[in-house]
Amino acid sequence: MQTFDQALYAHVVAERVSVEDALLVASSPHDFKLLLDAEGRRGTTMADVTPADQGPSSPLTLVS
Repeated sequence: MQTFDQALYAHVVAERVSVEDALLVASSPHDFKLLLDAEGRRGTTMADVTPADQGPSSPLTLVS
């Protein structure tokens, strides 16, 4: 099962609907923008979070 906005996102990615038109009909335009920015990911994990000064493969160093 998926939400209307998730289905709408799939149409935007497939270039059947423009982002502008999608924002006009989205259930929640703000959340739809977040979905676009997250490239469709609906959840995040710690693997998605990296410090700004370290690359994705660098280990996170805790400073106390």
